[in-house]
Parts: sequence; structure tokens; C-alpha cells
Amino acid sequence: MSGFDVDNLKNPKDFYTAFKNTWDDCKPPWKNDFVLRDAEWTNWFERSMRRLVEQAARGIHCQNRFGGAEEWMKVDHVFVLKNAYDSFPIIAVEHENGSLGSPDNELADPEGKAAIEWALWKVLSMRSHLAVLVAYPGSKKENRTIEVAEQMLAAWQQEYSPKTKVLILLGPASGTAQLGGPFYRSLEWDAAEKRLKQKNWD
Repeated sequence: MSGFDVDNLKNPKDFYTAFKNTWDDCKPPWKNDFVLRDAEWTNWFERSMRRLVEQAARGIHCQNRFGGAEEWMKVDHVFVLKNAYDSFPIIAVEHENGSLGSPDNELADPEGKAAIEWALWKVLSMRSHLAVLVAYPGSKKENRTIEVAEQMLAAWQQEYSPKTKVLILLGPASGTAQLGGPFYRSLEWDAAEKRLKQKNWD
């Protein structure tokens, strides 16, 4: 998908395709039997987001911590058309290696380990065309993660009636991924049916 248009990147399917192509183009340097630690995986993901925008047909900027930069508004990856004060977020992405588990439906402690809920809350709070959550709940908590996300998304939709599209990508393992393993499970929010729908875009 080299040379893709920025307007297409706002769509969940096209973002997924661009991200998967970026993955294929610049796989992390590990062997089949080696699993990256969370910090290493996070660093690679930051590089991959920068690589993604380099392939755009026209200018787009991704702000994240790669190269010693700072996050914008504490969101991991913020895509804008240009690095300027009059350019507002197009896409907000949170990449979360933490787990799920806020007690009694309370909002997760941003400094704690129950971070998936907090990551989703952050991207939904930023006004953008597309909100993306990338997480690794593990197979035992994957269904519960989807239930919690649907509850949060339904409340968000009722409160704001947003036009923002939402994409959730669930990784193959908790905090890690292996070369040659399954790619991310993709789920798109259906505002009309108020539920996350699994997509098969491969």
C-alpha cells in the first residue's frame, strides 16, 4: 500500500492494511524462537508508526516518543497533517502492553497495571477521525476485553454522538508477539448496532 492517501488512512480497514504492510516491510530483528520484551516491542511499534507515515502519498506527521520526542497529550501516537499549532489530530493510537482488570467498573489507574481500559479512554477522549487501540489481553481475557470495550464505547457514543471511527487490534499474546505467529485480530465499532464487529481484512 505504498503511496496511500492520508484520507484513506482515516478508515479502519485502510489503517489496518497500511499497518500490516509496514509490519511486513520492517519486521523486528528477532529469531523465530525469540520473544521481544514489552519495552523492546513498544520501541519497535513506535518506529513502525513513523515508518507508516513515511509511505504516505502526501505529507503526514506522527508524533510519538521515537527518537527522544514527547507524546502529545499523553497519547502514544498522534497523526496530524503537519507539525503545527493549526493542525489537529487525524488519528489517535494507543499501544498498550498492560492488562485488563479495573475493579467495579472504575476507570483504571493510569499508573497501574489495569491499563487497557485507560488506553481506550484516552483515545476516545481525543477528538480525531479514527481512534485505534492496540492491546494484548491474552486469550483468556480477550472476550472480557471486548465486553468492557463495548460497554465503554456505548457510553461514549451516547454521551457525545461522535463521528470518530474506532478500530481495536488485539495482539496474539500478552505484551509480546512472535515472528510468523498470527497477526492482530481486528475489531471495528459498529455505531448502529452498538457492538464491535470482527473484520477479516487479510
